[in-house]
Order: sequence, then C-alpha cells, then structure tokens
Amino acid sequence: MISCSLDEMLALFRARLETWTRNNRALLSIAKDPWNALEMLAEAPAGLRVILNWSGDAAAGNLDGGEFGSVNNVEVIVSYNLGLTAKPDAALLSAQPNRPALLRCVSEIRECILSLGVEDEASDELVSPGYVGCEPVITPEGIPLAAFRLRFTFVAAFPDYDISVAE
Repeated sequence: MISCSLDEMLALFRARLETWTRNNRALLSIAKDPWNALEMLAEAPAGLRVILNWSGDAAAGNLDGGEFGSVNNVEVIVSYNLGLTAKPDAALLSAQPNRPALLRCVSEIRECILSLGVEDEASDELVSPGYVGCEPVITPEGIPLAAFRLRFTFVAAFPDYDISVAE
C-alpha cells in the first residue's frame, strides 16, 4: 500500500516520465480526463508523445492496519505519429532514422514506471505501482491510432479524518 496523496503519486509518475521524455526528445502532456487524452492525440503532432492521465479510483475497503483507501487507475499513453506517410505503421516494430520503434518506447516506459519505488509505511519496503496491461488506443469511431495505453494501479491509504457530529 502506498501512503501518499494522489497528487504526490502523480508527481512521482510525472517526474519519471519527464526524465524519459527529455532523454528521448518526446513531448509529455498531462490529460485532465480520458476524453482530453483523445483530444491530444487528435491534434496529431508528428513525433513521439507521452500522455499521463489519472482515470479514477475505486474503493479498496479496509486495508492492512485498519486504514481505508482506494485503488487508483493511471494511464500512460505512448503515441508515435509519423504524419503523412505511405507506411503509417512503419514505426511500430522498426526504428526509423533518429526514431526508436514505438513498441520499444512502450517497453521502456513500462520499465520506467514499474521501477518507481515508494516506501510502504506498514512494512518499510519499497512498493511499485501495479501493472494492469497495455492495449492499442482506438477512437470511439473504431479507428486505431499509432498509440498504446499502458494501465497502472496503486493503492493509496486515506488520511485519518476527524469525524464530528454535523451541526
């Protein structure tokens, strides 16, 4: 269990992704919701783009130690738009001049996030986000994009609340 606030956890994700995008000449964007992420992809900038998106949470119930918390869902979308080209899927498996293959970028970003360790206060061990999976990004119209969505989770404990009688 990760005992940090949502904004602190997303800041850790962002810091990891900022380092990766800087080293790989990619654009990092933060989406306010899943539709905003699709809007960003629709902008179709040529090149490599990474989009970080918190996509909600679900109650985790009673956690270790009697705390309550939530399972938070985070998506990292990796897009590699080549612009107009005769071979739109050319960058999927093969590196292009000055560009790594899209699936290599997906693998590197997965490793980047999964190597993120946050101290678990209950056990004093490092805990990394959970990996849910990866899927291609497809528009609501059914059009596949040159992008993949990596899905991660982390369980965050709620702070202790002072409960008082409503007046």
